[in-house]
Amino acid sequence: IATHASDPARILLEITETALMADIDTNLRMLRGLADLGFRVAIDDFGTGYSSLAQLTKLPVNVLKIDKAFIDGIAHRPESRAVVKAVIGLGRALGLKMIAEGVENPAQLLELRNFGCDFVQGYLFYRPLEKNQFIDAVEQSFETGGQHYEPPLFFLLYTSQAASGLDQNHIAALLEQTRSANRGRGITGCLLHQDGYFMQYLEGDRQNVLALLEKIQQDPRHCNFNVILQGSEYHRVFPEWSMGFREIGRQLDRIVFPDRCKHPFSLMELAQDPRTSYIYITSFRETGQHDSDCSA
Repeated sequence: IATHASDPARILLEITETALMADIDTNLRMLRGLADLGFRVAIDDFGTGYSSLAQLTKLPVNVLKIDKAFIDGIAHRPESRAVVKAVIGLGRALGLKMIAEGVENPAQLLELRNFGCDFVQGYLFYRPLEKNQFIDAVEQSFETGGQHYEPPLFFLLYTSQAASGLDQNHIAALLEQTRSANRGRGITGCLLHQDGYFMQYLEGDRQNVLALLEKIQQDPRHCNFNVILQGSEYHRVFPEWSMGFREIGRQLDRIVFPDRCKHPFSLMELAQDPRTSYIYITSFRETGQHDSDCSA
């Protein structure tokens, strides 16, 4: 450091979680010594070792690197998304920067952006580089303003009328089937039902969402189908819901309303105003509930 007049604060030292926990007392003294010199420390492969939360709060570390094992399934498995979201939340609460390892496709990058991950690394950007290749890549990045990966997320909002005879048992069965299929396609969203009408918000890969839309349009359980709004977005509105559900009519039965309401609006009438429809259905994300809480 003295020879090259380097700034220790610009150097990030990585130690794997497994190696760190092998001799925690010795490693803790070493890390504190490095921190006193001004070095920054990252725990690599976080999530694969056996560190406890109590130990993590005592370690003089600056960065947590989320292991690739959790990133691999983040675009398709709710369990992986839940773990990654929890780890990022933990890191933020402790004042640490978060790096996701092994990002290999735009779908993974999109999910990490949804959760507010600070940095990402992986083959989506570069494979391991030799010294000269690395220098060339950095120089090219400065010249071009860096690489821009903005994978658009497609969303769609529609209303439909339920076919006659579609009771709560049918809706529950439909939800179970839909959630299972959506998990495999990386589709999330929310479904509302009120007085025989549906309003549904779908988001995910454009091709997958449109394929699902076509399937819904051909489903005899739906009629009077109307697409209210569609477009691109860069953050999921319902990242943890493979398909949230609200039975609006049942919720309203709990409230006594005055008789002066001359004309109650149906979901189909609400659909005439795309802006209000969007605000209405996306407001359900604020409940903080998951699929399991959104039963028929």
